Amino acid sequence: MPEARDYLPHFAPLLRYPGPESARFAQQAAEALAEFPAVAERLQRHAQWVAGLSRHEAEEAFTRTFDINPAVALEVGFHLFGLAYQRGQFLARVQQALVEHGMSSGTELPDHLPVLLELAPRLPQAIGVELIEEAIHPAVAHMRGGFDPNQPGFGQPVLALHDFLAAHFKCVIYQFDEEATREGATSHA
Repeated sequence: MPEARDYLPHFAPLLRYPGPESARFAQQAAEALAEFPAVAERLQRHAQWVAGLSRHEAEEAFTRTFDINPAVALEVGFHLFGLAYQRGQFLARVQQALVEHGMSSGTELPDHLPVLLELAPRLPQAIGVELIEEAIHPAVAHMRGGFDPNQPGFGQPVLALHDFLAAHFKCVIYQFDEEATREGATSHA
C-alpha cells in the first residue's frame, strides 16, 4: 500500500494552468484517490466541472482564481513567509532539492504548489514529511479559507488536497517576528 505522500502527485496537474487534458487528469486523480471517498467525490465533481468548460473558459477561471487573489496564490513560500527574506532561503533550498532529484520547476518558481506536491514523495521519508507538514499543509490550510466549499471551480482540488492532508499529516505552523528578523538581518550586515 502506498504511503500517504505518494498520493500527492495526483493533485499536481489539477493545480497547473489548464490544458486539453485537465478533465482527464481530474478524473484520474478521483480514481487514484477512490479509497478516500470525500476527497474522491470532490475531485470527481471538479472533473465534471472542468469537462463542461471550453479550454478558454478553464484558462480564464484558473487565472481569476489563482493569479489575481494573493490569498490563494500557488506559491507556498508566499503563504509561509510573505515577502520576508526567509522566502528566498526557502526557494533556494527547494531549488537545490529539485536539482538533486532531477526535477525542474519549469517556468514556475520552485515553491509552486504543484512542484512541491511532486517533490515531496521523492525526498527521503523524514524530509518529505517535514516539507508536507511544515510547508505544503500550512500553505494549503491558509488557501482553503479563500474558497467556498459549495462552489465549483479550481478551489475544489485545493479543498480536496486540504482534506487529504488533514487526514494524514500534522500541520505545523511557525510564527516569526518579521520586525526582529529584519533587525537581525541588518545587525549582521
